Amino acid sequence: MRYKLLVLSLLIVPTALLADPDISKRISSPEETEHRLAQIRSALESFQVLTNSLRTKKAKANCIEIDWDKIGNHQWDIQTIGFSNWVDFVELRLAKLEMDQIELKVQNAQLRRVSPIVLTALREDFEKARKKMNELIQSELEKVE
Repeated sequence: MRYKLLVLSLLIVPTALLADPDISKRISSPEETEHRLAQIRSALESFQVLTNSLRTKKAKANCIEIDWDKIGNHQWDIQTIGFSNWVDFVELRLAKLEMDQIELKVQNAQLRRVSPIVLTALREDFEKARKKMNELIQSELEKVE
């Protein structure tokens, strides 16, 4: 099943890029990425609320039969720890990619010997990206403590 989804996504995304040239801008937009991560986090939180409500006495009193073996990701540890960690991992990875991308731009600018003003601006962007990355890492470390 996962392989089918992967193949479908490989077929659909390039087609979508051809059909809508602005989609590549949206895909690479940090704002769009943050919006999508918020949607994923919200969906996972909703699923957590749903599964918790199905476990209540009220659901049992209404004779709702649930085959928990057929429902994935309903376990307490996955919903309490896993859901948050999954989204946090993606968020950290995206921050790392952004930092790496800006670092490459700085290196490219140095090789091309661009003006000091442009190079300074790129270095400032890199420092902002590094600061964001470090804040995310610190936030993750604080969760563990």
